[in-house]
Amino acid sequence: MLVHPECQPEIQELADFVGSTKQIIDYARNSQHDKFIIGTEMGVLYQLKKENPNKTFYMMSTGLICPNMKKTSLQSVHDALAKRQYEITLDKDIIERASGSLNRMLAVGK
Repeated sequence: MLVHPECQPEIQELADFVGSTKQIIDYARNSQHDKFIIGTEMGVLYQLKKENPNKTFYMMSTGLICPNMKKTSLQSVHDALAKRQYEITLDKDIIERASGSLNRMLAVGK
């Protein structure tokens, strides 16, 4: 079972691997196993199947979609940075909760 660090801690504890989307893809590619349960945004399934045609992937749940990831394109990121637009302000409690997820993702990459 390969899961993203944004999964609940009890799911992470059951996982064989916890990592970013890229790390999940790399893990599956380099693994000798041929069947995986995937716990992250379902968009990663295309890349997993493309890079590993002889392996089987099962999503933990159907329809795992991150709507926020679908809103952003390379062009919109470029425009926002080039034009210095879209200042984002968040409540302190949201920042603290998001920091936990980000810190877990960064820790996995070390």
